[in-house]
Amino acid sequence: MKKRKQLMCMLLAAAMMLCAVPASALAEGAPAQPTRTERLEITKETPFTDKLAAEGWKWEPSGDGGTLTLQNCYIRVTGPASSGVVHFQDMENVTVHLIRENKLETTRTSGAYLLHGNVDFRITGETGARLDLAAPGSIAESAGVYGFFARSITLLSGNVACNTEFCLADDDINIQGGSLAVDASHMAGSDGICTNLGSVNISGGTVNIHAGRSGIITAGVGASGSDELAVNITGGDVTIRADNPSSGSSLIYGIRAKDVIIDTQGSVDIYGEKAAIYLNYENSKAEILNIGEFFSIFSESACADDAIMAKFSDNSSVVIAPADYSAVNAAEAQAKALDAGITRAFLP
Repeated sequence: MKKRKQLMCMLLAAAMMLCAVPASALAEGAPAQPTRTERLEITKETPFTDKLAAEGWKWEPSGDGGTLTLQNCYIRVTGPASSGVVHFQDMENVTVHLIRENKLETTRTSGAYLLHGNVDFRITGETGARLDLAAPGSIAESAGVYGFFARSITLLSGNVACNTEFCLADDDINIQGGSLAVDASHMAGSDGICTNLGSVNISGGTVNIHAGRSGIITAGVGASGSDELAVNITGGDVTIRADNPSSGSSLIYGIRAKDVIIDTQGSVDIYGEKAAIYLNYENSKAEILNIGEFFSIFSESACADDAIMAKFSDNSSVVIAPADYSAVNAAEAQAKALDAGITRAFLP
């Protein structure tokens, strides 16, 4: 009883200390009001600029690009200028480095990008750092409002959340760490990730995409036969869902690509109302080579085989390797041994 009283006293003291902490300290790093209300334009001529204290951003030019650091930054742009909240021009590569909580917001309901530039983006972040890409929640149908317009994007660390279509890119999208959460499910006909001539490569981190038409699509407009146009899942924990088509359309797929390769021990959960995976080119392939303990691909079709569909079925291939049940078998053997031991213990 004495130990219980001591524990209760300790818990009560901790609660009192927590209540004594100012609310501003608990919410540190999450600015409630914009730190900047004008579009941020950065070109190759922009010098080193440190506005961390005033506006929550810093630009450090380097080589053919530079690093944009966001720290407790909230840029909200209204009117025509919000078509590009942060715009990069005449450079090749940009690293966006995240510290604490940050937010970029547009009030436009069509034709807008939160980060815009024909550049290769790299996203890094300190532990717990976050970037929210926000558009009006009233957008009911895909209208060209994207988190990124880019040549390519690589997410290495940090947490990115987006309430609109995440990106329109020309080349590869690489997710190697951190987390990406995209919720464009309220927008009919929306695509979570769209790359035109590149592939989407997920090798780490946590990916959660909920879109209208396609969770991930490799569009391939103007592509040649040599373009890979693949979705490769080789790591991380991946959840993809598509279930809100545009008016009059039934084209709803979790992943829509030329090739889909899944070879990972991470969790994979892919859902598309029409099909989980749709191979939309000639000579396409889907290969499920290795799966972890949690793996699911499914659709609303009455036919289980329709979880994977091919537009050109005559020259497309689907390979599903036999599942590895060794871990399940080992657990079952342990359970049986435990059960036998308990039974013997109670026998006379």
